[in-house]
This record gives sequence, C-alpha cells and structure tokens, in this order.
Amino acid sequence: MKKILSILILLTAGILYCCSHGTYYQYNDWWIQHKTIPEIIQKYGSPDYGNYQEETAGEIGYYIYTDQKGFLPDHLRHYYEIQYDVSGRVIKISDTCQKGG
Repeated sequence: MKKILSILILLTAGILYCCSHGTYYQYNDWWIQHKTIPEIIQKYGSPDYGNYQEETAGEIGYYIYTDQKGFLPDHLRHYYEIQYDVSGRVIKISDTCQKGG
C-alpha cells in the first residue's frame, strides 16, 4: 500500500511540474503569469533581449536553446518570451524564435 501511495504522489508531482512548466522546464508559467516584469527579472535575472520600461507595453525574452537537431532544424535561437502590458503585467508567454530570422 505504501508503495502505491508513493508512486501516486510522485506521479502527481510530476504531472503538476509538467503543467506548471509547460512552455519550458526552467520557467514556471503559473508563477510568471501572475507577476510583474520587475518581479520576474528579480527571480530569473536580466532578460537576453528586450528592456523593461515602466508605463510601456513590450516584451522580454530569455534564451532557451538553438534548434540544431531533428530532420529539419531551423538553426535559430529560441527564447522564452514574456509579453506585458503598460502596467508591467504579463499578458502572454510563449516559446519564440529570434527576431529578424
């Protein structure tokens, strides 16, 4: 019985982790979705692209990988992109390629 309970707890923890880190494993989407850009920068550090400016909508991005594997790799740098509104609140999270192709 203890073995089954342990397996269920590990399975539940794994599912919750996968759901909360759905865009990329290093970034907690659930936490980020409800924070401001200054809070995100405080936790994850300076973004690799984009500069946060108060009272201005925009986007910041954290480098996650360069696609060089698979049948048709795009060889582009991929970023964990966070778009925010004029109040600095997150409005969208996505995995995106470098700007300018």
